Amino acid sequence: MRVYRLALRNNPTVGCFASGHARQASDVAHAEGVFDPYQHPNDALDCRTDNAYTNGRRTVCGFQSLEVYRIWFVTPTVRAALFKDGDLVMRLYEVPDHLVDVGMVQVRFNLDDAVLIREATPEEIA
Repeated sequence: MRVYRLALRNNPTVGCFASGHARQASDVAHAEGVFDPYQHPNDALDCRTDNAYTNGRRTVCGFQSLEVYRIWFVTPTVRAALFKDGDLVMRLYEVPDHLVDVGMVQVRFNLDDAVLIREATPEEIA
């Protein structure tokens, strides 16, 4: 399965929420009167908990597609706020399907099971 993940450029284990970048996007969302990224469920609520490959292991979250990412971070200005500081990137990974917990909005996987394919271009994530 192809998985997109927002994380720090120098530390792929730290995502946009843990790094504080989602707070910047949330502030923009409130100013625009659009959906707040913090209103989505966390991975424990969104993803299955019965997958032996992810349950109890160090896991990270991502998106199945850039379309889902655009639903979560709903406008171009909200998305731009994520990348304002320049230290957050969107990476594309390949992860075996049976090692991914698929939720309603996001996916959960272990980076040790993932193969980095590339970083998404700025044009793709705009």
